[in-house]
Amino acid sequence: YSRTAPVDVVVFDHVLDYLQAKNKKWADERLVMIDMKPPPQPKKKVEAPAPAPPRKRRRRKKKALAKVAAVDALLAEVHSPERKAQIEREQRRAEEEAAEKAAAEKKATLQANSDSAKEIYRKKQAERRAKKAAKAAAPAPAPAPAPAPAVGSAAGSEVGSAVAAPAPRKQQKSVPDELAVFEPMQREPMVPPPGAAAAFEDHACELHGCSVDANGTCAVTGGEDGNAYVWDVSYPTCVPKQRLEAHSEVVAAVAITEDGRQVATAGRDNIVVLWVEEGRDYKNILTLKGHTSWVSSVVFSSGGHYLGTGSYDETARVWSCTSGKELAMFHDAEVSNDRGKPFVYDVAFSYDAKRLLVGGRDGVGRIWDCNIEDTFYVAKLLVTLETHASAVLSVAWSADGKRIATASKDRTCKVYSAKTGRILSVLQGHEGQVTSIKFYPADGRRMPDGRLAPPVSLATASRDATIRFWRVAPETRGLDPEEGSKWNATCGAILRGHVDRISGIAFDATGASLVSAGFDRKAIVWDVQQSIKLGTAEPPEPSLDDATVDAPTVAGVRGE
Repeated sequence: YSRTAPVDVVVFDHVLDYLQAKNKKWADERLVMIDMKPPPQPKKKVEAPAPAPPRKRRRRKKKALAKVAAVDALLAEVHSPERKAQIEREQRRAEEEAAEKAAAEKKATLQANSDSAKEIYRKKQAERRAKKAAKAAAPAPAPAPAPAPAVGSAAGSEVGSAVAAPAPRKQQKSVPDELAVFEPMQREPMVPPPGAAAAFEDHACELHGCSVDANGTCAVTGGEDGNAYVWDVSYPTCVPKQRLEAHSEVVAAVAITEDGRQVATAGRDNIVVLWVEEGRDYKNILTLKGHTSWVSSVVFSSGGHYLGTGSYDETARVWSCTSGKELAMFHDAEVSNDRGKPFVYDVAFSYDAKRLLVGGRDGVGRIWDCNIEDTFYVAKLLVTLETHASAVLSVAWSADGKRIATASKDRTCKVYSAKTGRILSVLQGHEGQVTSIKFYPADGRRMPDGRLAPPVSLATASRDATIRFWRVAPETRGLDPEEGSKWNATCGAILRGHVDRISGIAFDATGASLVSAGFDRKAIVWDVQQSIKLGTAEPPEPSLDDATVDAPTVAGVRGE
């Protein structure tokens, strides 16, 4: 077709329908050629593909959510306080089991070594007896003829003058060091020295501390062998009541309550063990763990509700005697390290248990606020005492709470006002380090029998193996100690009964007796009324070296 050719419209429509039916594409092209546009075609609706069944997606989502919820629940359980407490209990139980196993192994080893040493000793004794019996049963040998003199010798004319030299004596083999154990020594009962009323000698090693109940009828001592003894004070020989075995190292400190029903032992194994009397025996009811080094001191508060401890980890702590919970920890962050690590050597409660006196290696005494209940308490330093020239080894608090005292390696003791920390008096006279100091509980009062208490204010013990009674009083009577009055200190008596350094002393609440423990393996009970009459005679020449206090090696520095 051409544009110029006439075309009937009807014919064209028919042809167009035919062509469209025959070949639509060819028709479109032809229509373009004749400059005609094809009619608009209706758009086909593209149907979206049918979505996947939602059931599978929902199921996968539910599984993923369930996994997330399980993980969240597991994390919440792991980080929950109950789970943490359970983990701590399991760890504590594992540590206790390991400690018990180690202690049992050590005990078994010591027992085996002891049995081996005893067996060796028995065998040697049997061999000696057999040799002695054989020698006694054998007939006496005939005298041997004298050897012929050598020809040409100077002694040839003196027949029989030459005598053979005796054979060298064999040296006895000593028992190996690994078999050396603490064994009770067979010795005669001690004769009480002047002023002493009784003695306790059941320990087979050095004693590291002592404590006595209020009535003076029951005492406890700790030893180098890791055992502590509870014993009845009887005259003239004290009777052991029970041996307390719970520590794997040295028992460095002991304490007993006023009624004698609770005992605390502290050791170089970093733990404190609380014992309670049940029937005739003392049972281990609590093991207090928290210190990270040797526990050097332990003390009960009045009434036995709280327990104070001091340690070489540079802290002092207060514990509940009913729950075993740590209630407070005291540490001075500004303490000087000029004298080495500031170990805590001794602690003492005030009578109302609201203040704690701490003495340590830096030579400074500190009074901390200890007004605690059953919640963990934030430490508050109240008073800092004037420093000693060397470490403070022992501290004490008077019964009325007005005075405190410190004993030092510099061989002096100081008495202070508990309120202001002012020095009232300085005690000098010991020839060795002063290892223990205690206030006399009956100062200025009457004894239970009605007699006036002896003029004693406090007692001190030293490495020079002596105990001294001191009288400390103001020059002017009636003045308040805080008004600045001068105080005089005089030594009233010197007690000599130990032959080695004294590690601790303790008064009973009545003031009738004093118990002392020393490195000579003895504990002595002194009659205060009789001891004060001994006076201050010149002591013999000291024979003990002024050795330093044992301390662990910390960061390569040996303790003073």
